[in-house]
Amino acid sequence: GPVVRALDICPKCQMYLRAYNDRKQAEYDLVSKYDTKDTGDGEGWYLVDAVWVNKWKRYVRSEHVSDIQDMCAPGPVSNQRLCDKTGSIRFNLKLRIDYIGVNARVWWMFMHVHGGGPAICRKSLDLYSEGHPLETELKLEELQFAGATADFARRTSHVCVEECKGDAELFHQRYGGGGHGDIEMMSAVEAAVERSRAPSHDAMQEVVEDSEAEVT
Repeated sequence: GPVVRALDICPKCQMYLRAYNDRKQAEYDLVSKYDTKDTGDGEGWYLVDAVWVNKWKRYVRSEHVSDIQDMCAPGPVSNQRLCDKTGSIRFNLKLRIDYIGVNARVWWMFMHVHGGGPAICRKSLDLYSEGHPLETELKLEELQFAGATADFARRTSHVCVEECKGDAELFHQRYGGGGHGDIEMMSAVEAAVERSRAPSHDAMQEVVEDSEAEVT
């Protein structure tokens, strides 16, 4: 075959690498700003699978990436491991071994950047304690798809980085935005983010209970 005289990274790969690295740094900065040892501005603990958290820690602490093969994003939050096939929480799960707790602002950042779920919100760090309503009012202002934060919200979203590989033109083709399209973009992207987000654990339980009632 022909001799390969250059190993330049293709423009699309460069775009994807830049989006990945920029988002990782932005995510690190947001977690440094909002992570707390308590529930922060909210009242609920958002419990997250420890396996996913460990993947996330390796990702966010990793060095700047110059090869797509070295990317190590953790993927969507995967709390399904904490639940059985009926959607009920599995028995004998332990804090720090099976799950960890974060505050509402960190949880909503995870949802924006990675998607997934389901949300498991409790009044304490005990997975088996009383549930707490999701505090949607604590979503980060920096990640709103409108006004001055719209571009930053786009660039940090899993929709832009994972789905569109950092291609702003492709993103705008699919979701609009730019110029006077902030509202349309916000609606389209938030709809896409919602589709990628698993329902909360409490919502899953309601579906299961309704199904069982219909059967009986």
